[in-house]
Amino acid sequence: MHRCFLYCILFISFTADLFATRYSAEELGQKLFAVHATDVFPGNGFVTAGFGTDDELPENFPNFRCTVHFSIGELVRPICDWMSWEDKKYAIVTPLNQLYPQLVNLNCYDTIILGNLELTSKMVLVVPEGTKVEGATYQIFEYGSDTSLREAVDRLITSRGGWNVRMLDEDLEDEYPPALVGEENINTHETFQPILDIIPHLSLGIRWEPYHGEAWRFSAVELILFSLHNEFYGNAEPAPLVCLQDRREELLEHHAVFTKIYLDAPLLTEESKEILSEKLDTMIQWIQMIDQEIQERNRQEA
Repeated sequence: MHRCFLYCILFISFTADLFATRYSAEELGQKLFAVHATDVFPGNGFVTAGFGTDDELPENFPNFRCTVHFSIGELVRPICDWMSWEDKKYAIVTPLNQLYPQLVNLNCYDTIILGNLELTSKMVLVVPEGTKVEGATYQIFEYGSDTSLREAVDRLITSRGGWNVRMLDEDLEDEYPPALVGEENINTHETFQPILDIIPHLSLGIRWEPYHGEAWRFSAVELILFSLHNEFYGNAEPAPLVCLQDRREELLEHHAVFTKIYLDAPLLTEESKEILSEKLDTMIQWIQMIDQEIQERNRQEA
């Protein structure tokens, strides 16, 4: 009985190792295509990180976002009734390996790069038929009025020999929501381990939770700064002093981790590090605003 048990353990371990190394980083990078849907035509050849320019945003808005987001293997699925990309006009489709130099989070539902995306000759812009494109350094794939953007992206990926992925419209708060290639779920830590092995700073999982790595902190900082903006410049009730102090400590922690993990990451591009440095300065400005608010409240209570 004891020997049988040991054989079972050895078999499970052996098959697990086989599965964990089933795909190489090279094959995943070639077969998986990242998809970014947008209504903004990248006329200058770039997809710009952030929520827009300062002129387009509310006064004093904390535009901390320094990332561009993608789905893997198909157009991103709607998030319940809250958000949908089905009616977007354009999509940038690229082999996943083209994002490796900027990649900070890998998940079929939300893959993230740090910094602006420069469209290269390996990338494809999916556009409505008849769209005027001049001087493009990237490839163009047109779709007709009888075809949806989702269908066009699927056809493009198929034509390039990529894996068509099928995701869910719900349960997005799971650690790794299923994403199927045929009957196989590829949205797993085991599948992506070969890429982790070559990109040590890479995170996995959804962007809100720290399942593996530190990229969840980008969203955490956005939420903190949004709430501070609503309190300082909007109609939100002022937070208790202890909450302000907690947020200050959280921002300082996030700042330290960003500096250590990403600014010191040897595989990230200098452009990615530069835009992050600018956003870290934004964090410091908001920390100083918290300090001023705390000092003013203490003065009033004295």
